[in-house]
Amino acid sequence: MSSCVAEVVCVCCRKAYPPTGSKMTCPACGPDDGILEIRFDLEAVRAGWRKEPLESRPRNHWRYRELLPLDAAVIPRDWPVGWTPILDLPRLARELRVRQLLVKDEARNPTGSLKDRASSVGVAHALQHSAQSIACASTGNAATSLAGHA
Repeated sequence: MSSCVAEVVCVCCRKAYPPTGSKMTCPACGPDDGILEIRFDLEAVRAGWRKEPLESRPRNHWRYRELLPLDAAVIPRDWPVGWTPILDLPRLARELRVRQLLVKDEARNPTGSLKDRASSVGVAHALQHSAQSIACASTGNAATSLAGHA
């Protein structure tokens, strides 16, 4: 199945771009305001997606690869990113006087970071465009995650 991404659209100026570009932000609005939002070809999703093939795929975020802005030829690092458990914490829920408390345990990602999903896709995107290096400003989680996936 090919990618179901139709275009990327700037959240600031609403200009649309093809999903094949290497930039992650709008050239007109810049990196501070011009985040590019993914728009899907919903007809392609409806036509191509079936429950059965998804069930046979690995239980990680790459099972939904067609919904990511990546070429089919890009082979991502085969780490079990995502599919982290949601834990029910009844004792803490009682202490906080709430009916139920559910917590997503992102520490089970390969680098122990909640940033692993985005970092793995970002690194795959950089590799797709032949990047030689990746840099970021981080207080910890993003840097750890990017270093692990690079």
